[in-house]
Amino acid sequence: MQPVTDDIHYTEGFADPSPWPDLEIGAPNSRWASLLAEDYAGADGELTASLQYIYHHAAAKDCPDISRALEKISIVEMMHMEKLAGAIRALGGDPTYSAGGRPWCAAEVRYGGSLGEYLHADLAGEYAAIRNYRRHIAQIGDEGV
Repeated sequence: MQPVTDDIHYTEGFADPSPWPDLEIGAPNSRWASLLAEDYAGADGELTASLQYIYHHAAAKDCPDISRALEKISIVEMMHMEKLAGAIRALGGDPTYSAGGRPWCAAEVRYGGSLGEYLHADLAGEYAAIRNYRRHIAQIGDEGV
């Protein structure tokens, strides 16, 4: 069976196989680039998520199936970073590890101390990211972005 995507990072069962929509940027927009920078490297952004998942993957080695899943989810979060970086650049921004004039900080990672705390922190991070994405979608209002 042929894979549904040619993305080298795709791992079946951990990412939606649907093709990414084409990015259609009409003109640079620094305000929109700044909003996407929050999703990229803000406290609840993809950088935090990818590093938090990879830490939880390493810390949960005594639960190999969960550890493997967390590693794969981390890779999916990095795929999100890659897409956001492209959009930020297309909008005229620079995808540095900062948002709102503040550099990303490892203190944003919610480490936890047990498997339950890891998973709770990861789920809370996903909900925070969803809220931010929805807010930014409403502020941008351009489906091409």
